[in-house]
Amino acid sequence: MISIVLSTRDRANQLAQALEYFHGLIYDGNFEIIIVNNGSKDNTSEVIADFAAKATFPVHEVVERTPGLANARNAGVNAGKGDIFVFTDDDCYVDPNFLTEITLPFKWKDIGFVGGRITLFDETDALMTVRYDERPMTYFKLTFVPPGHIQGACMAFRKEVLQSIHNFDPIFGAGAHFPAEDFDAVLRTLNAGWYGIYWPEAHVRHHHGRKEEDVAKLLKGYSLGRGAVFAKLIFTEKAFKLARQMVSWRIRTAFKDRGSFYWELHGFFGYLKYSRNTPQ
Repeated sequence: MISIVLSTRDRANQLAQALEYFHGLIYDGNFEIIIVNNGSKDNTSEVIADFAAKATFPVHEVVERTPGLANARNAGVNAGKGDIFVFTDDDCYVDPNFLTEITLPFKWKDIGFVGGRITLFDETDALMTVRYDERPMTYFKLTFVPPGHIQGACMAFRKEVLQSIHNFDPIFGAGAHFPAEDFDAVLRTLNAGWYGIYWPEAHVRHHHGRKEEDVAKLLKGYSLGRGAVFAKLIFTEKAFKLARQMVSWRIRTAFKDRGSFYWELHGFFGYLKYSRNTPQ
């Protein structure tokens, strides 16, 4: 069984568009779709009910009122019956062979996560939160993966992996203190001894709607998230090998990305402050 988890909040019209593409999925196996309603106040539940009535596969609405993408995804994982959990967003349109392709690499037993190709649906949108690479890439255990290589709009994990890393960290993700719940989960999976893979045949088109004037705010958020993840690697996960590799990566990219360093520091110390003030 495969469980697809899609989280949404107050975007009923966008959700309805995204769900239409699931009717065209071609998959030779059993799967379910779990739609996590993260405290929506619009007609999201009606959209889900209408979709479920037309679907030829199981559809479940899960209500998670605690805000935050990590909380929503965790609620979906807890409700799902799958051995593999596939994640996408309510502004992404899946290809017909999406489910076949994103689950295919799990035939290799050491693969803990898979990420797929993300392209723009609307070419006038800013070239952000996408990945166009057409060559597969393997990520080895205990090695650092740069941010953006695996994105929450198109990724999958084994259930046993999510259980071993205690799911997504609620401090991260849209609607939480820091972005980058996907980045954090990927690094913790590698630190736990699993491998990962980027598999471009698994493809979604991202209809995020952001324009060039939105880019600066988006980049600021990404920088805060990177800094927070770095602090977590050192002080919480004790993942010193990955932390050293992240430092090396940051030094190599410093010249072309100098502007984000200020916000990375904010994220780094912000995580330390938050973790000190939050009971474990």
